[in-house]
Amino acid sequence: MVELSLFLKNSPINNISQRILQQVLEGSVNISKRLMNGQYPTPPTLAAILSRMTIHDVYGECFDGCCGTGTIPSFIINFKKDRRIGAAQAMATTWASDKFKFPLQIANLAMTNYDTINMPCRLFQKDILTLNPGDEVEIVNPQTGERETFCLPLFDAFISNLPFVKSSGIPYDDTSFVNAIKRANNLSGRSDFSYFIALHLKNLVKADGYVGIILSNSFLGTDAGRKFFTALREYFDDMRIHISGSGKWFTNADIVTALLIMRRKSEKAEGNTSISFFTWKSNLNVISDNREYQETIINSSLLDRELDNEVIARVNYNAEELESLINLNVSYNSLFSNLKWLLEIKDKLVPVNNYLKVFRGSRRGWDPLFFPQSDAPIEPQFLKDVLMNARATDSYIATPTTDRKAFCCGMETDELERYGYRGALAWIRKFEAEVNETERPLPDVLARAGMKWYELTTDEVAEIFTMMNPDDRMFYAKFNTPTFINQRLIGLKRKRTTDNIDLLHALLNSMLSLFYIEAVGFGRGLGVLDINKDSISKCYMLNPALLTEEQKTAIMTQFSQLVERGILDINHDIDNPIRQEFERVVLDAFGIGDYFDNIVSSLKSIRKVRIAVKKDNVIQRTHNVIKFYETRQEFLNQMAADN
Repeated sequence: MVELSLFLKNSPINNISQRILQQVLEGSVNISKRLMNGQYPTPPTLAAILSRMTIHDVYGECFDGCCGTGTIPSFIINFKKDRRIGAAQAMATTWASDKFKFPLQIANLAMTNYDTINMPCRLFQKDILTLNPGDEVEIVNPQTGERETFCLPLFDAFISNLPFVKSSGIPYDDTSFVNAIKRANNLSGRSDFSYFIALHLKNLVKADGYVGIILSNSFLGTDAGRKFFTALREYFDDMRIHISGSGKWFTNADIVTALLIMRRKSEKAEGNTSISFFTWKSNLNVISDNREYQETIINSSLLDRELDNEVIARVNYNAEELESLINLNVSYNSLFSNLKWLLEIKDKLVPVNNYLKVFRGSRRGWDPLFFPQSDAPIEPQFLKDVLMNARATDSYIATPTTDRKAFCCGMETDELERYGYRGALAWIRKFEAEVNETERPLPDVLARAGMKWYELTTDEVAEIFTMMNPDDRMFYAKFNTPTFINQRLIGLKRKRTTDNIDLLHALLNSMLSLFYIEAVGFGRGLGVLDINKDSISKCYMLNPALLTEEQKTAIMTQFSQLVERGILDINHDIDNPIRQEFERVVLDAFGIGDYFDNIVSSLKSIRKVRIAVKKDNVIQRTHNVIKFYETRQEFLNQMAADN
């Protein structure tokens, strides 16, 4: 910092690009501090588009309460000046603050230009959760050097890139504010920090004022996010949600983001309760280089219309449609594809958990004990079949792992000794004196209420299973006999043994059920589909109770050909003739044969957005490796030249 200051002192500052100066200063911020505080610089194009979609009155008061290094307020000031409202008014109606002091020094540079250098910059250090209209803040007048007091107004627009902080990382000094907002809005304890900031904005924005925020896309696919979104709709309407359909917007973080634009509800006028879901078709680099694309995206959002499907796609749901779809347990993330067709066939569907108990594979936590090698010296009656993982599974009829077994013993050790089961007893004794990584004895670590510390219960055997991170391999496989499964698998077991397991297996593997896996799931930062046992429990399937015996037989007969063919990558499976014939038989049996294209189109659409993030990560990491070697070579060349 001293060297940088000396450089600035001895250089004509008017010859230094403000953008370069800002980048130099941003680069001096320790990356670990950014990660801790969830701060990532906003890409300038994203800041510009978000601001223009949110600002409806250039004369109105605008605020970025998590301004970081000032990318958004800097754009707002310049945007207002471009609309010829005058530099003085542009500065006077643009406010910015941040909880941390250092980025404000950079923001001050970003917000100041040659024509505003003598004007007070409404920039101050405050925690946004502590702010309310009427609060007084002190700002230095650059002409006099004196501190002046300003009162915070109710804002016409709030535009910000909110901190990316998970529930486990919420700052201690914000706990009381967070708990108050959580109680008032029935939020989950797993809510991201940004959820609390977003709900606090109802106090800062005037009626009919707009909010435009960047936040993690997790609110589109988690239970915590669903509660957050429900709470938001109590205070805001006229909502638009934007995502990228072509890679991430933030290349310096694994996080995937969304834009949320909404209007503070007014008691005077009837609000717009519909919600529009927008998908950008090009990546941010392409959009940055194409002014037409930017204008199309901005105007599509402002007009709430799809102006050019090649640039941006829009799906709009009214309040009734939205509620019905959410009741069918699809995620908000899936609504960027038009799912109105699902409402037309909902009478053909039934929750999966009406027929099947869904559970996660054994999580007892000590695999060497519970899953010994198949030749372990243990009596056969205590060794059961187990599937450890599904990497090698290529058939709809699964076979257990050949070299491992599940140790399943519910007898007391004195019983084992009394009946002469020395193998099982020796196996238990082998682990009885062991400790875990924190030096706790295994009998204490593995203790469970109503169970012996070394016990696996037969409740954990599955008749059918699927994977937790299916990605391109989406299927449900069936065991010929109930089998233990490990914790990376999700098990299903009939609630009534009288139900036809083969028919359930066939219906679970219909394209509609595979669509549901994607629709209830959520693409994490690396583009991996996040699925757990609760997700699968929420899935719907075609209702077997609606079928005649003849239709059931036809479906199972056709499914046998799919079984004979084996599991394919979903991208190839969709167009496979055997798959398509199976789907025709299934859908015709339910009287919905015309819906195959809708199901496939939605499945492809949701997957395309998720996979674009995955590809983007590969490209970015490849770029980083290339950049490393280029930098290394430059260094070596310089060393050679110096020598």
